[in-house]
Amino acid sequence: MAKDKKKRKCSDGPPVQGGSCKARQTAAVILEVLGGVLRPSEAAKALEVSLARYYQVELRALEGLVKACEPAPKGPVANPAKDIERLERRVQRLQNECMRYQSLARATSRTVGLNLSKVENQAKSKRQRKPVVRALKVAKSLSRLADKAEAPAREVK
Repeated sequence: MAKDKKKRKCSDGPPVQGGSCKARQTAAVILEVLGGVLRPSEAAKALEVSLARYYQVELRALEGLVKACEPAPKGPVANPAKDIERLERRVQRLQNECMRYQSLARATSRTVGLNLSKVENQAKSKRQRKPVVRALKVAKSLSRLADKAEAPAREVK
């Protein structure tokens, strides 16, 4: 009794991490061409692409292989997510520290008898804007018109 051959699945083979099933199939076909098992035209038919597209994919795969063979940098690698996390913690700590110093300043000013909030507000405040004169004139004229309209109505009764 001969054992039935199982169809190869994408999960078979060496434990290569990442990549979709299609990407793994493409890599397998490219390796078969490089190993001499298939011709490039046969590989293009198997991948259902043109011969020119196959050569582009093969070149990209070889560039990725060469890049992956570069030695890894020594020491810890910078992780932007960890940097963001660290900076967010620092911002939170500094905000807490700022609130603490503000409350200490308020408590100190109360014990000394100074009201620093008014002094700070005077230093920070801009010159107050004068009310628009035209608006006040229109408001006065409208109130006069309303008064004149009510006066004859009172006399009629």
